[in-house]
Amino acid sequence: MIFYPKKEFVQINLSDYTLILPSVSVGNVGQLAVDLLISTLPSVKIGIVHHAALYPLVGSDPYNADSTEVVTSADLHVVREHSMVLMQIRSPLIKKERQTFLKEMLSWCKDVAIKNIIILASCNAFERWEHSQIMGSQLRYLTTLAEDREALRSLGAVELEEREDEYGQKHRFLSGAGYVEHLMKMR
Repeated sequence: MIFYPKKEFVQINLSDYTLILPSVSVGNVGQLAVDLLISTLPSVKIGIVHHAALYPLVGSDPYNADSTEVVTSADLHVVREHSMVLMQIRSPLIKKERQTFLKEMLSWCKDVAIKNIIILASCNAFERWEHSQIMGSQLRYLTTLAEDREALRSLGAVELEEREDEYGQKHRFLSGAGYVEHLMKMR
């Protein structure tokens, strides 16, 4: 993954920031959520991301009709007052390059001392399988950190339930969630 910072952000310090990015998934919910964060928070575009896993894309700025700036397959924005870095990914990852992209993104996060990574994704609604998923809130979370799990539970958030497969193995079922499962296994 190559990060091309804008000239004025070459020396930006992202130490202890949280990276929020979408997994291109069913309904594009993660991408829409990142668009909402970028357009409602005091975010500043700091550069673009390039990788062979990203389909090429260039377009006009969706956040400012008067802007002459372009957007690409993956742009980075920073929200300093909340210590957040927002990566908007606008195209699905090319499958044969996905693993390399995820490894390089994690390596970049370590290099710039990103503290946490939050991935926003959605799953196929037709895969809901238990009463609480059908009748209750459809929002779920996954985390690799025990302290985050406790904090989220204390707020009333619901962790994604495990599902038993045909072999009796329990696992998180993420149908349509894009690269989330692959990244979770790498961490």
